[in-house]
Amino acid sequence: MQPPPAALVALGALGVLATAAAATALPLLVYSVSLAAFGLAHVLAELRYVDTRFGARIAGRLRGSLVALLVGVFALRALAVVGVQLPHAKLLELGLVVALCATVLPALLARSRALGALSGLVVVGFAALAWRWPLETLFVLTFTHNLTPVGFVAERLRGRQRALALVACAAVFGLIPLSIASGLPLRLLEAWGAARPEASVLPTVTDLGAHLGAFLPQSLQRDPERTLSLFAAAAYLQCMHYAAVLHVLPGFDAEGGWSGPQNLLPWPTRGRFTVALVGAGALLAVFFWVDFAGARRGYGTLAAVHAWVELPLLLLALGVPAEPAAPPVSA
Repeated sequence: MQPPPAALVALGALGVLATAAAATALPLLVYSVSLAAFGLAHVLAELRYVDTRFGARIAGRLRGSLVALLVGVFALRALAVVGVQLPHAKLLELGLVVALCATVLPALLARSRALGALSGLVVVGFAALAWRWPLETLFVLTFTHNLTPVGFVAERLRGRQRALALVACAAVFGLIPLSIASGLPLRLLEAWGAARPEASVLPTVTDLGAHLGAFLPQSLQRDPERTLSLFAAAAYLQCMHYAAVLHVLPGFDAEGGWSGPQNLLPWPTRGRFTVALVGAGALLAVFFWVDFAGARRGYGTLAAVHAWVELPLLLLALGVPAEPAAPPVSA
């Protein structure tokens, strides 16, 4: 894989800094518009990527278990959308997420007892946190989901390319959002009169307070300035996640590797898929314009599936590499 041209790198860096500034000055606008415009497209693109990248590494019972658990996640979210309120629904969803991670433990244990045992401890710890603090755990997972492209980059690249890419990821997904969360950029923009946190262009998005819960639990909303800075950092990370999924990850796949025989779904060619993403994204954007809250609930059914499937797959990647010689894992 050839490194990108210097001009393209410079343009990307300017885009990242511009997004950071916009998310700090206009957090509600950046969050709502980016979700409406790119939310569905990024979900479909990410599902295509993980299906193509990891499909050959799972088969048989493992694939069936993952699909069954993801159907359960989708069903829980769909019931909430139609107004069916199940008791302890969040805890039930987290239980399915823990089960998703646990399904890959036998494969990891078969490859390495030490790795399997360590992964098992991580899953048990995750389960304990989910049981004790389900709402907070769900918020942490939602917030940190935007960091998953870093894992995919590390899994895909090797050698010097991976080292350079991870340095870039450390800045884009680490240093910059931590700087935004510190509150200093917000204070600077407020001093310049450039901060408009309540600004919005969507007619059904008018109250910043009504959307803080998308990323932050009530326990982190006590200090207004800290809350706003954390929300701005989350809005920035959301945009970086979308950019990585829609522009960086697809670039790793040549046309011949865009879809494979081990895929769960028969994805269309790159050109047709791009057209489909644009059409689906535009259609959902209309729904977000008309009813942002309702569209977000509907979008959340697919978003949960794409978010939770990545946890066991990234865990599996620790012990089951992508080399062609590695056989599919069936249990």
